[in-house]
Amino acid sequence: AEGRITAILPGTGTIRATAGMHVATLTVMVTQRIEEIEISPDLVLLTALGEEVEFEVLVLDPRGVEVPGAEVSWAGGGSVLTALAPGRYRASAPGTAEVTATAGGISATARVEVTQQIDRVEVTPAAWEAESIGAMNSFVARVLDRNGFEIPGAPVVWNSSDPSIVSVDATGTATAQGVGSARITATAGDASAGADVTVRQVVTEVRVTPDEATVFPGETFTFSASLVDQNGNPVAGGEAFVWGSEDTGIATVDRFGNATALQVGTTTIVARSGAVQGSARFIVEPIPLPPRPEGNTKVGYFRTSNGAGATSQVAPIETGRGIPVNLTSLSAEALEPVSVLFIDNPSNSGMSSSYLNHLAALDEWVQAGGTLILHDRHVTTASSYLPGGSGITIVRDLGSNIDILDNTTHLTNGPGGEVTNTNLDGGNFSLHGWAQISTLPEGAVALLSPGNAGRAVTFSYPHGHGFVIYSTIPLDFYLNGSSPAAFRQIYAPNVVAYGLFLRLGFLPPPVEGLAAPSQVTSPEDAIGGNPGRSSADPLSEGH
Repeated sequence: AEGRITAILPGTGTIRATAGMHVATLTVMVTQRIEEIEISPDLVLLTALGEEVEFEVLVLDPRGVEVPGAEVSWAGGGSVLTALAPGRYRASAPGTAEVTATAGGISATARVEVTQQIDRVEVTPAAWEAESIGAMNSFVARVLDRNGFEIPGAPVVWNSSDPSIVSVDATGTATAQGVGSARITATAGDASAGADVTVRQVVTEVRVTPDEATVFPGETFTFSASLVDQNGNPVAGGEAFVWGSEDTGIATVDRFGNATALQVGTTTIVARSGAVQGSARFIVEPIPLPPRPEGNTKVGYFRTSNGAGATSQVAPIETGRGIPVNLTSLSAEALEPVSVLFIDNPSNSGMSSSYLNHLAALDEWVQAGGTLILHDRHVTTASSYLPGGSGITIVRDLGSNIDILDNTTHLTNGPGGEVTNTNLDGGNFSLHGWAQISTLPEGAVALLSPGNAGRAVTFSYPHGHGFVIYSTIPLDFYLNGSSPAAFRQIYAPNVVAYGLFLRLGFLPPPVEGLAAPSQVTSPEDAIGGNPGRSSADPLSEGH
């Protein structure tokens, strides 16, 4: 007889066969061999990062019967999927991945495709308030899937609801164009989002135009003012401007911005509107002098007590390389032909009207380029009759010591020879006073002193295009033959040469064919004697 065994469940069973008194047993072990695995779903489409999928598997034996409790291992996913649990995955990056389930050496595979479909767009910042035309701001658009994950590289199109108020470029950079409100929109696919933009102009400055002006005293210049924002764009409206000058001694300005120059200098013109202001530099320059005429070597000589030149003045002019011209007046017409004036004042008590009556002509002549050389016994009121010398402090103070302050000019080293610290000493008197050096005009050169470095016996200074050389040495006295002879033979020619150099910019060559230096040859040269007194000044007995 035969017995057919049918496996029902995995496990172990005993088969017993009995024949009469005889029994036989058979142990049977039932197992399931894995023949096939089925995985479902076998194709998955995920449209957002963060989405999850869970697979199911069916493990079958050769007869197609499920193998319960079969041990299944999972693999795959790569960078696209993240395994959460056996058979359970989450989308972590766009792409395609395979998931494989294996049991008993048999495998099955499912395919997963992860894409990101655009769900919405977020724009930051959500609003922008611009305070000036031309202001710029960068907006950022984030394109997101339905789980809020950003979709990299998603194309975005930017637009403005009113480009006349705000424009936006392809990168999301917005530029304020005009006052008003508009909306910036970023669109990706069918999704869009925007930001509200308000453009206004905050006044940050009053702009004064031009920012600098140069005029001459007495002239008026008109400035204009406008309100501007941070980027310098005009702002309409605003308060009326209040104008002012920081130095009203130099210039004043009216309520219309008309600035009037009063004197040489620099000031700041200010325009205010509310809490903001602007300014401009206002420069008042000296009125330019007429062009300096060409110089020559003609030296006009004049003795104030005579009202004309003295013969004793001729020799030092010739030795000093000038051409002497005897002047009988100091009028503008008389001064016109000469480049240098060689004048001495023999009066201890004052200055002659022959000089004082022509102060305006002398000043104009010096400013036009002439060099005035004035030796003065009076000294006391010299600042009142020196061209450009009104601010000089000059003191009458008789003395017999003269030292060198500046040894670099033709005054101390010239055609007459060398002036030293001793060869002008011991006169009766060598000097009649001094000027306080600190009060000399700008550009002055202190040449000789009475032994005090802060005081000048002889000095020069520029005035207009010309120069003034002033000295308290009673030169008329020494030109008439008194000692020390160095005044006549060295100092006098040198001071003429120095004057010519200042006028011409160079020392001319010696003049040929002129007579040799002469001594006193005429009665008018005899004025003086003691330089502390003057025969033309009988009231000046003593010092």
